[in-house]
Amino acid sequence: VRQYAEERLQDAGEGQVEPAHERHLGYFLALCERAEQAWDTPQEAEWLQRLKADQDNIRQALRWAIDHGRVEAALRMNAALFTFWIYASSAVEAAQWLDAALSLPWDESVTSLARARAKALSVAGYAAIFESDFATATACFEEGLALYKRLDDRRGITWSLRGCGFAATLRGDAGTAKPYVEQSLALCRQAQDDWGVAWSMHDLGEIELSRGDLKQAQALLEDGLARFDRLGVAFGCFCAYLCLGLVHQRLANWRQTLVCYREALVLQEQNNYAALTGDALEGLAWVAVALNHPTDAARVL
Repeated sequence: VRQYAEERLQDAGEGQVEPAHERHLGYFLALCERAEQAWDTPQEAEWLQRLKADQDNIRQALRWAIDHGRVEAALRMNAALFTFWIYASSAVEAAQWLDAALSLPWDESVTSLARARAKALSVAGYAAIFESDFATATACFEEGLALYKRLDDRRGITWSLRGCGFAATLRGDAGTAKPYVEQSLALCRQAQDDWGVAWSMHDLGEIELSRGDLKQAQALLEDGLARFDRLGVAFGCFCAYLCLGLVHQRLANWRQTLVCYREALVLQEQNNYAALTGDALEGLAWVAVALNHPTDAARVL
């Protein structure tokens, strides 16, 4: 059917090809931006499935936008795909599309372009983190932070601050990470942004976990988990269970470790998350080793 439709389009003449592609781009850009509204809501899983079903159309629309210099459309689509790129896709593919869009020339005086670029930079930062490219992640978050400050976008500023802190945590620099996240937390509390507070508390928990302060890490992560659960933020709960599993693993609390990793895998199955699933399986393997079930451990690994 697709090939037949392409033939009919070509038969209609060159004057019809570009308008058809532009309508296609417009439709799927609007679809992605509708999906973005479900970010960290109970409807997120349904929208991730919808985007997965249309992934080839999304790729085609992105390719058209990039090849034909539709800079704002390419940036907006990549930005709107945050949950799809980071939660449910290959980080390698996400990074390729984001890099292609961010490499396009853009007019810094156009506010809408600056806003779209800032959002795409945040997404690119997280994609780089999942490729363990912390230098690129940091550069993306810092450029995005500068743009958000210029735009006076408080929510964007807090998001970029957390990104800077997350990248620093994962590269082993907790001392640099903590002020970023504490600043994000203070701004979120000032704005009564419960979603931002939840992620900031969680990120502070990850910082304490990286520093080895397990008691403080557990308290912060459990606070974040309770907030995520109340707000219906499934991916936040998923991340919190993974981190709490690691806390209990290091404390040799094997029953609690097992509960945390099982809860994480339930959320993974419900939402089809691609990111971090290996961490839950590896954690279960450590539980099996500790409880003297090496065959089970090997099978899970």
